[in-house]
Amino acid sequence: MVGAVVLNAKGRAFVQLRSADRELYPNTWDVVGGKVKNCAPGDTLIRDVVAAALFVHNGSTGETPG
Repeated sequence: MVGAVVLNAKGRAFVQLRSADRELYPNTWDVVGGKVKNCAPGDTLIRDVVAAALFVHNGSTGETPG
């Protein structure tokens, strides 16, 4: 498993709400990251950070909850 805390220019952290059907910790806020599968941990982290950035770019506010 890998994870990253991604901060915006204001120093606010980007977090994601885990889906309700996740086996572990459903409906909880989490940092960007994921399972390492058939590649280096750094590559996994880059993949997941890029995916989160695309999600924000395509419609989310990118702001932390609360």
